[in-house]
Amino acid sequence: MSRARWAIAGAIALSVPAIAYAWNVSRNVSARDRATRACERIESARAARWTVLEEPARALFEGDVGLVRELFLTMGDTPCAGLRDALASPWAWNAGRTWDDPPMPSERLARIAAAAEGARARCPALMASALSAIPGQDAAAIDAAAASACETMMADFDAYAAAPREASEPTELWQWPERLESLAAALELTP
Repeated sequence: MSRARWAIAGAIALSVPAIAYAWNVSRNVSARDRATRACERIESARAARWTVLEEPARALFEGDVGLVRELFLTMGDTPCAGLRDALASPWAWNAGRTWDDPPMPSERLARIAAAAEGARARCPALMASALSAIPGQDAAAIDAAAASACETMMADFDAYAAAPREASEPTELWQWPERLESLAAALELTP
């Protein structure tokens, strides 16, 4: 093989790892920026949203409102902190690397489950009382609407309050910004 061909082959052999590394750095920087913006959106949205939800939460959760408030206002903190650390260096090789939100301690899950059960018991009466203020409703329609609203509300509570319940399959590091952006978008919706 001529010297020119060896030079070309050598240049190609050296450029492939350099291109892969540049791609990795680009993905790290992009993921870190997206995660940072999503975490900022989560922090501002959850505080604003709690001001709207605080009074109904007090009525629904009574003595457990402090637990619910703390749960709501810290939502997203663990993934945001974990990703901030994982993506701190744009130079780290993160292709194929995974990270997952650690499971909640069992005693915390038990407290959340107890708070949810108490809220489930109180919800139909509270909702029926609120719906009965609307004129022209019969008792059966009010009860059906209250049951439906409570079922939806408690399903939503279960979906974010106790997640993650247990260890799950780790998620690729670069997929986390999309998850956080989805959480931010859900929190920014008008309650």
